[in-house]
Amino acid sequence: MKQLPASLSLPVHVSVRNSDLGLNERGTVARLDTSGLVACFPVAIAPGVVLFTTLDMRSINATARGLIRVISARGLGEGAGFETVAEFVELNEDGREKLERLLGSKDTPQPAQGRSLASDQMGLAPVYQRGHEATRTDYQVTVADKRSYFDPAPLRGRAQPPPSTKFWNSLGLVAYLIAAIIVIALFPKGRALEAAFFGGFFHGIGRLWYWA
Repeated sequence: MKQLPASLSLPVHVSVRNSDLGLNERGTVARLDTSGLVACFPVAIAPGVVLFTTLDMRSINATARGLIRVISARGLGEGAGFETVAEFVELNEDGREKLERLLGSKDTPQPAQGRSLASDQMGLAPVYQRGHEATRTDYQVTVADKRSYFDPAPLRGRAQPPPSTKFWNSLGLVAYLIAAIIVIALFPKGRALEAAFFGGFFHGIGRLWYWA
């Protein structure tokens, strides 16, 4: 490598391994281009060692894999790791394109045009661009296709209680009525009201049988 790669402004993580040496380390890349890299690892790696490398470029949501050969490694001080300079021995075309995109030397494809909130509220479909010419077309949503947000929920069926429940409910109601009559009869005014009520009730029953 004739000169060091350019410095990175975006974070890139790297993992390297060599199964023959039992080496499997992770580090951070400080300099990177398509010819090599400068990374910091927690251990010193001897020059000439070939490592299978995976670059994690989270800023562009991409990964690149290849083989690197260590050129040199120097300590950065106690606990600071080792600065390792390496060159790419093998890097496929896909990985090279991703590195170029990270470094800004390759145009990044433009994302598709998103939906517009105003268009959604007006019931208009988004506008799409194909090729170099843009054709603007509005698709009007019919009234039948519009969702009604006030549709009633389906009614729940009525549950019928079993006969045993009806029996015990009726029995409980009769017991409460008898208890109420007994309590009211304990007071003189209550007895008078009950006598008037039952007198009128039985009189009406008698007149009903009379007219029948």
